[in-house]
Amino acid sequence: MTLNAGEVLGWSWLFAPYIWHFDARAIEPTHAIMFDGAALRAECDTNHELGYHLMRHSVHIIEQRLQACMLQMIDIYGYTRTG
Repeated sequence: MTLNAGEVLGWSWLFAPYIWHFDARAIEPTHAIMFDGAALRAECDTNHELGYHLMRHSVHIIEQRLQACMLQMIDIYGYTRTG
């Protein structure tokens, strides 16, 4: 998947066991912002409003990525509806 300026890369810091599952490669000079996942999770535990907004935003991104993955798989393998 190709990401553009302003898009989020990675959410493994949010869900146990906090293991990175994918690789990323910049194909041009890139500026990135990195967060301390453990510190951000701890802050969300004490500031539930922040945690709610962060989770809601993260789930929206994950949902978009899953849809994109599904469309890519349909494009590669085709779609057969059975039943």
